[in-house]
Amino acid sequence: MPDSLEELPAFLAARGQPRSTLRWLTKPATGQLLRSLASSEHPMSHTVLDQCPPGWGRHHLRELLIEAAILPERDEALERLDTWINETAAALPAHHSALIRPYGHWAILRRARRRSRRRRFTHAAADSGRNKIRVAISLLTHLDEHGHTVSDLTQPMLDAWTDGQHHRTNNIAGFITWLTQRGLATDLSVTRYPTPPPSQTGDEHAHQHAIAALLSGDTSADLPTRIAGLLVLLYGARLPQVQNLTTSSLTHDRDRRYVTLARHPIELPERLAELIDTLAGTVCADPRTRTRDGRGHYLFPGRTAHHPMHVRTLNRKLTTAGIPTRISRNHALLALGADLPAAVLATQLGLCSTTSSQWAQLAQRDYTAYLHSHDTEHPTPPTDVPVDTSRSAAACRVEDLP
Repeated sequence: MPDSLEELPAFLAARGQPRSTLRWLTKPATGQLLRSLASSEHPMSHTVLDQCPPGWGRHHLRELLIEAAILPERDEALERLDTWINETAAALPAHHSALIRPYGHWAILRRARRRSRRRRFTHAAADSGRNKIRVAISLLTHLDEHGHTVSDLTQPMLDAWTDGQHHRTNNIAGFITWLTQRGLATDLSVTRYPTPPPSQTGDEHAHQHAIAALLSGDTSADLPTRIAGLLVLLYGARLPQVQNLTTSSLTHDRDRRYVTLARHPIELPERLAELIDTLAGTVCADPRTRTRDGRGHYLFPGRTAHHPMHVRTLNRKLTTAGIPTRISRNHALLALGADLPAAVLATQLGLCSTTSSQWAQLAQRDYTAYLHSHDTEHPTPPTDVPVDTSRSAAACRVEDLP
């Protein structure tokens, strides 16, 4: 057994969560994982752990070993993607694996590593890479079923397979480019279809009612869920942005308080700022919520120490609280697009310039017609709010509430 693994029992005993620890230890999968590690003749490492069966149990054990300082920290989203590519390719037929493994490593993973050097590589970005590989596998399987190989692939065959499906065209384009660059396929191109405008934007009255309920506490949702919902409803925040907020994301200047979702801070309405201050005080009292770098505490901590809540968990909590994330975010971005210039929208919310311009155009040029084209019951929202980039447009919306 690796010497460092002998430290695990003492760590679990001192961790202070006896019930959950016992439940975990009694699971058959846990026993299998621990026996596999104990039988290893190699020093404990991430590579050794990767030899264990994949699944949630392996992820959880890795987090425990990192927390116990038995394993070093790593870029989990990036390295987990690397392992997934290897395991996925190994499970494929040999002629598929011969394409998917190098494509995964030299196209998907290489791009991911470049991105991680510029900014944080998220689990959502890793999921996007997995989707591209899954769609590539789907195409190869389709060719097999029709008695063809990649070298037989023609433009009409590719067009018939994509069939205008947005998910397929966007995710297969990189694989087709990779194949043609290596001479494995010729005379192929993928027509990318522009992302259509959102078909659902919600109702203005319902949107404002949800904001009021979360601010006042007239809901069964807990405080973290209320705050997460308000960030989505007021700012159109993406859940990965909310998930990774820490106390270091909060700043103040005299009597004004700010939160940074992207590059520049956004002024908080006083009522929301008070809720966030309360939450910040709570998480700061719990050492398990501290970030790994020690610079702050997660506002939305997960079950694993020093990690944020998973995006899927956060989304489930919001849905239970009656906040449909996608629709709520769409409505918030339309409202903000009517109040703020596209450049401000981009820097404060972390949108690319093209996306922020599209939202601004939808909001300012065709707002009423756009809403009525999808739902004639939507009331026309006010569009005469003056643009004031020195403070949050969302603050005006909160101040207008009773």
